[in-house]
Amino acid sequence: MASSGTIIGLGIGICIGMVAIYAIMQTQMQTL
Repeated sequence: MASSGTIIGLGIGICIGMVAIYAIMQTQMQTL
């Protein structure tokens, strides 16, 4: 069974990943 800490860590990781992808897409749009 996964502990609550692991679930929270996964949620934070997904949030950071989505923000990073969004920032990269924004910078690429500005470059183009």
